[in-house]
Amino acid sequence: GIEHARHRAADGLDCHRGNGFERGGIQGTGKGRNRLRDVSSAEVLARVGSGGFYSTPGGGQVDLCRAQRSPGSALKPFTYALALEQNVLYPSETLLDDTLDFGAYSPGNFDGGYNGLISASDALRHSLNVPAVLVLDRVGVPALDELLRSLGLTTLKRDDTYGLGMTLGNCEVRLDELIAAYAAVANLGEWRPLKIVRTAVDATSSSHATSSSRHFQPAAYGKEATGCADPDAAERRRVLSRGTCLSLYESLEQALPNEWESNVVVAGNMGPRVCFKTGTSTGYHDAWAFVFNAQYVVGVWMGNNDGKGTDRLVGVRAALPLAGSIMRALPVLNRPAWPEPAGDLRRVVVCAVSGLPRSKWCAHTKDALMPADQYLHRVCDVHRPIRGGDRRIGTTLEPAHSGARKRGRIRPHRRAARRSDPAPRLDRCGKKFILVY
Repeated sequence: GIEHARHRAADGLDCHRGNGFERGGIQGTGKGRNRLRDVSSAEVLARVGSGGFYSTPGGGQVDLCRAQRSPGSALKPFTYALALEQNVLYPSETLLDDTLDFGAYSPGNFDGGYNGLISASDALRHSLNVPAVLVLDRVGVPALDELLRSLGLTTLKRDDTYGLGMTLGNCEVRLDELIAAYAAVANLGEWRPLKIVRTAVDATSSSHATSSSRHFQPAAYGKEATGCADPDAAERRRVLSRGTCLSLYESLEQALPNEWESNVVVAGNMGPRVCFKTGTSTGYHDAWAFVFNAQYVVGVWMGNNDGKGTDRLVGVRAALPLAGSIMRALPVLNRPAWPEPAGDLRRVVVCAVSGLPRSKWCAHTKDALMPADQYLHRVCDVHRPIRGGDRRIGTTLEPAHSGARKRGRIRPHRRAARRSDPAPRLDRCGKKFILVY
């Protein structure tokens, strides 16, 4: 159970020594029900601040759960959540993952490649950098900064120094505060500070209790994180809507690494559904992983105290396997591991090409889940009628400069500019599409 997960956390750090990094921080958050039916607790069930208090070279006494490190892509879910809250993005909306130039800033993807047209949900699931920057450009850096502060991140600078790279992790955060932010998503938008409680062995063993207080200082930790001596006295607050968080659940649900090749489902041997998000800082200094569902949240950071980087410090390779093994070692509770939509999501018919709510000119459509409270004020503007007949714009996107195509031709942009309506475009990509059968 929980004790097995604690040992798994410590053993996992030992197993990773010798791979170019020696230290890491792990924190597990158990999400259980309390006396109020719709309010979850935020009790810390296991917490490992370093690979070994006495045996870790160069910093075993440093609590890395509170160290300020670069989060990499671990902030992307909050960027997408903010865009959903502001009604400037639909989960199914098509974004363009291609070269992007903001003048002095030209973001690229981690693997150096591009994927072309991709839905916002898939862009988040695959942790693509370019679409995340496009989404942040829609909502604005100050709005994201405000959201992260409302989720308990206290290490952000007050001056505007991050720019659009903020969603890619060019700031510093703490593991304990970031896992509280993920716990808010897992708890469907309600944030509350984490609290460390004493275990049964603490109450019966004074020596163990003294050691625990000396190493982790739960009272001081709670006071620092919440601003009051009693974490339970801190006021809970709703930061995100339930529908937005359920959309993040849908986007981030994935199979854990050791389960990717398990194509055969065995009855009675299937783990609960989980979501995860990883992060890797620039220069391979930090590797992050967060795995969560409606029962638990597990956060793992891997790196070196001296900030030394290594190409082995990649979130999906270094931190995610450990976080996944800890999640699977936790006991399955007698309550659903996946939240019920309960009317917080609705099914919307969208264009199969743009992912926007369909217009009467869309020839091909599909169903998509969206937050129930999201205002559908934008409809597909890719498909529209043309002069000289009742033909519709086709469903296969072709660039306006590519010349003749099978079953039709591409009208040059200068001719389209004479129309009463502007030429349709997808995001801020600089390429316009006008397509006909």
